[in-house]
Amino acid sequence: MTLAQFKALSPEERAGVLEVIETNEWLVPDSFDENILDIEFFFEKRKKARKPGIDWPENLSKKEQVLCKVDMIQTMLNTALTKWDLAVTGEEFIKSILKEIYSTKVELGVKFLGLDEDAACVLNAFYKSLNKAFRKKMQI
Repeated sequence: MTLAQFKALSPEERAGVLEVIETNEWLVPDSFDENILDIEFFFEKRKKARKPGIDWPENLSKKEQVLCKVDMIQTMLNTALTKWDLAVTGEEFIKSILKEIYSTKVELGVKFLGLDEDAACVLNAFYKSLNKAFRKKMQI
């Protein structure tokens, strides 16, 4: 499902999709990199990936922070398993969000306005269920 497909759903269908995502039982492998739950790790990864020779600001922009959060969720999706095709759906959704983020041109001096409300809603649903599954696995 892409962002456009999600937006085309009725409010009831959207609520149903979000419920499926939030209540999904993710199968987390016994071993995984614990940095997967640390957003600061993804911020540092982004800073290290910056092209040298450019005078980058010390802090990440709002757009870069959003990209880090999307990267974190995508990493969790790629690590976790599910009985459903939800991981594939999540990957398709994330690809459509990344396409929207990268196609949004921000002019110099104009701030990135953030993610579309629907995109943020679905990403939050994925994050909550994945984060819960990984933290539960860490306690075992």
